[in-house]
Amino acid sequence: MTAQAHQPMDPNRQVDFDGLSPHEVQNAIRLYKQRKRLQVSGRNTLRKHIDEDYVDNAQIVSGATQRQAVRSGEIRKRLLESEGAATYSAVADMRDSNEKAARQWVRRQRHEKRLFTVEAQGRVLVPAFQLDDDGDLDKAVSRTIVQPLLKAGVRPWAIWAWSTRPTGLLSGRIPAKLVHEKPEVVENSVKVHIDDLDFPAGA
Repeated sequence: MTAQAHQPMDPNRQVDFDGLSPHEVQNAIRLYKQRKRLQVSGRNTLRKHIDEDYVDNAQIVSGATQRQAVRSGEIRKRLLESEGAATYSAVADMRDSNEKAARQWVRRQRHEKRLFTVEAQGRVLVPAFQLDDDGDLDKAVSRTIVQPLLKAGVRPWAIWAWSTRPTGLLSGRIPAKLVHEKPEVVENSVKVHIDDLDFPAGA
């Protein structure tokens, strides 16, 4: 006979049960259903183990880390809004060139660690304090501040933040502004700042 009420395989195919008793057919259907349940159970168990392993191995974010992330976000927002940064297109306009040439120029300066860029909202930006009115390097800023900090491994956002806000190392003056008046003083403050960053925490 053929099974039409129960079709454990492809529902579009008929399964030949000739030679089997009704009891054997029922057992076959029961075993098939049991196998399907085991497959589902196996997937659920695997997913549970993966989730548990992930939680066990995950680095739980501390409250201090969360607060630091918020502060970093606020600093970056302040820098973008109050200090300003130039897109490749803006750099091209300042240099009276095209965007391709501006990209190449920025890439070359960045490669030589004379300038740094940051990324925000999917765009590459050049913090404006590094440029003069013609879109060229502010040589005093680059030579005295940016280059030493980049070579010391300081991250771009941190360089931007330190360079454009008052610091106790300069009696409350701003490095990127004072560097044009007293480059030697700013140079010394950069060295002290780098030494402070390298100083072991808690020492």
